[in-house]
Amino acid sequence: MRKRLNLLIFISVALCVATLAATSAQASPLEVEGVAKVGMLTGSYSGRDATGSFDSQGAVELEADLFRSPGMAYAVRSSVALDVTTSRTRYFYAGIGQRFFFGPHGFESFTQESGDSIRIHPKLRYLAGYDVGLAQVLVIPYGTVLGAYATTGDINALLGARYSFDHSMSMDATLGAGVGTGIATMNVTTTTIRALLGFVYGF
Repeated sequence: MRKRLNLLIFISVALCVATLAATSAQASPLEVEGVAKVGMLTGSYSGRDATGSFDSQGAVELEADLFRSPGMAYAVRSSVALDVTTSRTRYFYAGIGQRFFFGPHGFESFTQESGDSIRIHPKLRYLAGYDVGLAQVLVIPYGTVLGAYATTGDINALLGARYSFDHSMSMDATLGAGVGTGIATMNVTTTTIRALLGFVYGF
């Protein structure tokens, strides 16, 4: 089972790297924001092989947003939901998508006209977005270590807000939901809801 999880991670990372290479070969400059969040993730799964639910207060999420314009960014996201009592991974996801920022600017901009420099830094930003990717869900635990995982193709949507402390550091709050369908031998459908809070660093 660990080999399957490692293969899933490898495929997801390879897909993300290919996407980043394709986008970075287009317009420039490229603004990048890294996001780290923690919070809760709840989910349920049902199918012929297993039915159940999970509730994790130990969800960790990492994301990189690559801005191609002030109002839109490509996103690479991974999420892990842990059972804090057993340290077992209940849910793992990796995927790519887009983020759309509402307001005049999604990131800090700098212009220079007639010898005058103008720096515009947004204080509060609202965003919506989506991503698609692969996930593994623990559906049948065996003891405290082993378990049977179902592989699913997931699509997720989110709403969020970011409050900037300065030109590089912000706070991020996110609410998201997703659905998944089985793509391997153990076939289940899944739903997930997550609420996370974290920090954003702009490069």
